[in-house]
Amino acid sequence: VDCDWSSDVCSSDLVGPGPFLDLGMESLALWPEFARRLQEESGIDLDLRLDGKLLVAFDEDQSDALRRRARWIAEAGHPVEELEGASLRAREPLVSPAARVGLHVPRDGQVDNRALAQALAIVARASGCAHRSDARVTALRVEGGTVRGVDRKSTRLNSSHSQQSRM
Repeated sequence: VDCDWSSDVCSSDLVGPGPFLDLGMESLALWPEFARRLQEESGIDLDLRLDGKLLVAFDEDQSDALRRRARWIAEAGHPVEELEGASLRAREPLVSPAARVGLHVPRDGQVDNRALAQALAIVARASGCAHRSDARVTALRVEGGTVRGVDRKSTRLNSSHSQQSRM
């Protein structure tokens, strides 16, 4: 998937209606409870906001990509609003004057990814998991469709069943 981080415009054929979008929408529905539990266990506020997303295009290619995205979001039965000119500036008064097209996706959200990483690390450590930021993982150890550990160089790190039953 080729995405421009600054505008969140993706140009892959993998992006569109289908199983991936369905998974994303199901995941979005799970976020409020997941965030509540993670905040409760870690003490970290994830700053979860489910008030939608505004995507902005600055050139013709990005504008075309946003319009394609708007079509498949609508075709999949989800609300979406294309914005240009005054309607874009009414939605976001501080948008760059260079912005050509906007796409408001009300059923979307965001989380503070730094807070999320910190909260996950706290809960993982409290559950007995080892966190190694300097280790190269060479393989995942999968049993019954669940990752049970990782191999790194010649050392195997294991997760116990009791650790997996938490988050």
